[in-house]
Amino acid sequence: MDPSTGRDQFRQACTRLYEDFFARFPNDKLHVEVRNTLALLLVKKESFAGALGGWAGGLVYAVGCTSGCGVPNVLNTELAAAFGVSMDSIRRRAWHIRRLLWKEYAWM
Repeated sequence: MDPSTGRDQFRQACTRLYEDFFARFPNDKLHVEVRNTLALLLVKKESFAGALGGWAGGLVYAVGCTSGCGVPNVLNTELAAAFGVSMDSIRRRAWHIRRLLWKEYAWM
């Protein structure tokens, strides 16, 4: 498979998952930041193995959890349920995303 095809499928799947999340939990500012973060993440020469819900949830958590208190106005149980994975998986992916993008964002 062409690597760009795999990245495009990853982008589409993550986008679909976080769009569904933001339809249930509207937050325009966070929505834009998550979209921009996904674009930055896809530039990295990285493989994204594992559950797509973990990656999409990790994006939302990495961007939204800037003060260490979780995603604003969303319970961790709601976040995990929205992406169909455990909070442990979401936290691991968020940490990985922050590690990959630490130079691009001050919030890391």
